[in-house]
Amino acid sequence: MAEIEALTDARAARHHSRQTAKTAFKAMNRNFVIKYPRGKGVIAYVYDDICMGCIHCSDNCPENIRPDHEDAIVMVDQTSYLPELRLETRKARIVVETCIGCAKCAVICPVEAIVMMPRPDWEVVDNAPAALGPEDGEG
Repeated sequence: MAEIEALTDARAARHHSRQTAKTAFKAMNRNFVIKYPRGKGVIAYVYDDICMGCIHCSDNCPENIRPDHEDAIVMVDQTSYLPELRLETRKARIVVETCIGCAKCAVICPVEAIVMMPRPDWEVVDNAPAALGPEDGEG
């Protein structure tokens, strides 16, 4: 019985966290959202040297929340070695096949480690993704 109550409390806390993030995304980041192109022609890119492994991106990715879909952002353990020092960290990785280009991860990232980049055969025009035509692309 105590385990069920703990699970219910954890779900309620996670739901509250998501609602808080959604409110922050809509209210506080309205101007910040404008700087990132969004849509099927763009994909998120993570700068490993900046990512601190906080999982905000993973928690707020709409593809990660849906139980019937594969995750678009996964957290990967990473180990670095320096003389007499071993560092273990987590880094975000974008799954190219499932990223929908919504830019929520880029907006919610507290250290701006995620940017939106055009997919192959796409470009960004006036902050919106646009497919390259046959005359614009290679070939």
